[in-house]
Amino acid sequence: MRILDLVFIVWLSFLTLYQFNTLFQLLVDGWL
Repeated sequence: MRILDLVFIVWLSFLTLYQFNTLFQLLVDGWL
């Protein structure tokens, strides 16, 4: 169970980072 929780946390953080990166690129494109 511990490993599964770790994988879930890593996957969630990766998904959040991906969404934040997409939002940041969209914001930069809007500003430029």
